[in-house]
Amino acid sequence: MADSIEQALRSGRRIRMDRHHTPPPAPHLFELPNRYELQRLQLLLDDDDLDLQKLRAEISLSEGLQRYILAFANSRVASMTNRITDPVHAFALLGMNRLRRMLANLIEQHQMSATA
Repeated sequence: MADSIEQALRSGRRIRMDRHHTPPPAPHLFELPNRYELQRLQLLLDDDDLDLQKLRAEISLSEGLQRYILAFANSRVASMTNRITDPVHAFALLGMNRLRRMLANLIEQHQMSATA
């Protein structure tokens, strides 16, 4: 394995050692929607009859949130050759529970920054 890593480094290819190598993106680097829009999306995720295309349409209204979700999903991918560019692919990779947690964390950060 050490030889293959060494060869990859010499060739200039990007590699990741493990899936935790790249930290998730920092939310403050993206123009995210306000807390109320995030809460509305969280309610949409909690709907039992969730339609992924409807979720995609709602998230595409905020380019910053869409870029954040794609960056978050790509930080979890082990391969640099297959970048995730479609939000539905990101939803499938991350799973609904992780999306819910991510939105909950963003809402919490909004609340903390509002009280500070």
